[in-house]
Amino acid sequence: MAKRRLALGLDLSTQSLSVVVLDIESAQRVFELALDYVKDPRLNGFGISKKDYILPPKVEGEAN
Repeated sequence: MAKRRLALGLDLSTQSLSVVVLDIESAQRVFELALDYVKDPRLNGFGISKKDYILPPKVEGEAN
């Protein structure tokens, strides 16, 4: 039985963490998970919230 070759991709921002695991041979997603620090109650609102801005954002999602 051949071992699967996998690749791990991470994306970390001020408001979220995303993880993707791909099968290298087939390019199929084996696992994917995204956590939003602000919206996920398990993370207790960790991250940047509206009360943390010195200047309010001009549009939703913009961080000054």
